[in-house]
Amino acid sequence: MQSLGPLKTAWLVTWVGTEPHARVEKEKQIVAVLNYRWTGERVRSLVEQLYLSSENSVWDMIKVARNRRENPYPAEFERFQGIPWRGSIRCGHNPSLHARQVRNLRVVVFDDGSSKPDWDEIPGPSAD
Repeated sequence: MQSLGPLKTAWLVTWVGTEPHARVEKEKQIVAVLNYRWTGERVRSLVEQLYLSSENSVWDMIKVARNRRENPYPAEFERFQGIPWRGSIRCGHNPSLHARQVRNLRVVVFDDGSSKPDWDEIPGPSAD
């Protein structure tokens, strides 16, 4: 069995759903793990494309390829007091994609051989 140490920092892209019809199975929750060196703009662009290709028809993808303003759910940086924060990106509508930088991304292996991903969230800006 191989074992890797945790990634100290990474971009993590996950599905997030709140309604019963939009809940995502734990096995499918993580969509991508990206290098921490990627800029927020590069991640924003990728997340937008991931959402578009997984939740829309080819017709919709062609419309957006022709004119980006046709995208009903563009990926956006989360805002703190009206200011975009480049450490967290949301795209879509229930379920949505959430990309953010995390620390200590790892896989926890249990005694019975099962495993699960785990990470530490990096808190967003505070008003202090």
